[in-house]
Amino acid sequence: MGHSYLSFADFVVIEGDNFKFERGDNVLVDIATGFDSPEDVPSSIQPGLDAIVENGFLDEDDYSVIEDLPAISTSIGAENVNIHVGGATSDNALFSFEDIDIGLNFIQSSKIADPSSVIPNMFALKTFIPDPIDVSWDGFVFDIDELSIGLNKGSQWVSDDKTSPSPNVNYQTSFQNGGIEVTGGDNPIFIDYDSPVLAIDIGHALLHIFDFIHIEGGFTLQTGAELSVSGSTGLPLVVSTDLNLDLLDLKQQGIVSIDHSSFTDLPVSSMMIGAQDVNVFVGYGPYFIDSNNDGIINESDTPGADAMGFAMGNLDIGLLILDPTESVDPKNIIPNMYALKVSTGDIGIKGMDFLTLSAEKVVLELNQGASWAEGDEWIPSVDFKASFPDTQGYVVNEEVTIDFEVLSIGVKLTNAQIQLAEFVHISGDFAFDKGSTVVVTVNAGLLGDISGIEVETMNVGAKNVQAFVGVNGPYRSDTNNDGVVDESDDINDSAVGFLIDDLDLGMTLMAPTMTIPGLAEQPNMAALKASANSVAFKGFSDDIVKLEVNELVVELNLASQGLYVNFAKSFEAEGDEPAGYKVETGGEPVYLDFDSEMIRATTGLATMILADFVYLRGGFAFQKKHEENATFKIPGLDFEAPAEVLTVAGSNVYAFAGLNGPYLDDTNNDGIIDDNDDVNDDAVGIHIADLNFALAMMTPSLGAGPAGQAPGDLKFFGFKGKVGQAGLVGAEPYLNLAQVRQN
Repeated sequence: MGHSYLSFADFVVIEGDNFKFERGDNVLVDIATGFDSPEDVPSSIQPGLDAIVENGFLDEDDYSVIEDLPAISTSIGAENVNIHVGGATSDNALFSFEDIDIGLNFIQSSKIADPSSVIPNMFALKTFIPDPIDVSWDGFVFDIDELSIGLNKGSQWVSDDKTSPSPNVNYQTSFQNGGIEVTGGDNPIFIDYDSPVLAIDIGHALLHIFDFIHIEGGFTLQTGAELSVSGSTGLPLVVSTDLNLDLLDLKQQGIVSIDHSSFTDLPVSSMMIGAQDVNVFVGYGPYFIDSNNDGIINESDTPGADAMGFAMGNLDIGLLILDPTESVDPKNIIPNMYALKVSTGDIGIKGMDFLTLSAEKVVLELNQGASWAEGDEWIPSVDFKASFPDTQGYVVNEEVTIDFEVLSIGVKLTNAQIQLAEFVHISGDFAFDKGSTVVVTVNAGLLGDISGIEVETMNVGAKNVQAFVGVNGPYRSDTNNDGVVDESDDINDSAVGFLIDDLDLGMTLMAPTMTIPGLAEQPNMAALKASANSVAFKGFSDDIVKLEVNELVVELNLASQGLYVNFAKSFEAEGDEPAGYKVETGGEPVYLDFDSEMIRATTGLATMILADFVYLRGGFAFQKKHEENATFKIPGLDFEAPAEVLTVAGSNVYAFAGLNGPYLDDTNNDGIIDDNDDVNDDAVGIHIADLNFALAMMTPSLGAGPAGQAPGDLKFFGFKGKVGQAGLVGAEPYLNLAQVRQN
């Protein structure tokens, strides 16, 4: 037989030259009809089934099974053929397998038993591929260790009715040996199905999705129903003349909008890649590697040391693949689109020693298509809520509904707790999204700046989360185990710093894609900028330190192996875009524009009261430090210990030192303390209009204090300030003081 094609259910196409036909003996087969009762049978085929009933092969009250039907069996073996999934050729298939041996069996009812030939022809296909193969398409890469393809179904009872069921043969009850043997290549193939099958089973593989989501385990591929979906094309307003012409027919059909920004009621064929108990890594790797060099990647291997991202285990997933049908898009203009949603409560973070994380719920999300042929940055996506309004999304199963409205690829965390550099502790809901690959300049200390370093990015955005910024945090944790950090949880008395209830943040995590000279391991770097409007200070009683802050900005640019990113040099201002790396937060974007390593918090207008004697009002900067050898003095004991230090600095600050203060306050609520505000006639002390100062608050590192002292019992602070202008108030006419330098 010459070069031939065999198509099965518009899902699998077999192409090759080496087909061998073998007509078998007449056989008796058991057939599952797909009907539960006579009432389910279409009227057009009822007369033909009546004859099957009269011949004794079908129960007149139960149409579910035809038993011992005389039929003709034809077997086809083939070796070194190509199998295409989702298309007729390697050019338009979703993916293809080459040089495969297969076994096929066709069952056709005999004229004696089925005189009107009402029973559709049925077929079964089976193949097993033990050797590793690699398959790639549209940003997906499948590293497959073992593969089997199985089909067991018939044509539809009513060919022009897509809702009509298909029968299938039960090979286990039909044949004495529990199945039928077909010779393909060197090894015979045994077909032994007992139920309908239309799937590709992958015993073990690695699936890489857009080089960001990595899944390890076993998979199945199953065809689904034809669907109709709407969404965004991702195209700009101006495209090439050729693409405009290609889209013209789709616009005339009303599927693509006139401005080609959206599509509506686009017919697509669907396929589902399912997996159970798989391991997932989201981020940049490689994470799953063959560390023991046995040719297989499994639980006996050690994950890659350079990977940066999130690891999740024992997940059940369903990846939906949507392929625009050839009937409306014969030129394959519109890219394939993909969606994945899976939830878990078990997550681990890899490659970021400066960050710790836990979460009540973790949702892995993917909703995007392949790139359009003309532009890698143009990516379509489906609005599943608009496409399936009755169910508010595509229902995968009782547990999962894909309900994305916009493009997404990343991880969403619910009731999560994140700790950064033991200085920033954040709780709430977060979104970790795949960023772009960018080129940055890093600072290497004495070696100076190194430019041209390519990094992959993962961005983090959050709005209105709770945070604690300071030392010995967090201030609260989930002590009552209800999955939420709130006022019902216990307070950590050792924490010293700021408590924030409405923090917005943007953060990026960066992993180099290239070797950096002089480093044995690749550094993973992070930067964060966050802001809040309502802040309270915790850790000292109000009679010692009281602080009221109306605005707070937290800035982190963390080094790894002595390297940090110089964002100011890497991302210069362009047009209306300011300098810095842009991170979306769900509100106003954040621009990371640091040019040095940093752990800092600064305030807007703030008020600080020390021991009810010193009053400070203005803007402040706070910085976290660690001192290895600090000397402490307590009654009867001097000791040295590592210490956690929180420094506060102010410049051009209004201040008052004395009794019954402050002397001036912002009584007219204009955000400024000046001569337009009312004075406090009861205040007695020094009124300072221009103050530069520094405050250091120190506590021995946890576990480093003297024996018998509980963590947080020992707290020290020192203050030093300098004024250029001061005056004595409240002592007139007995004493006057003005315009002196004062420390």
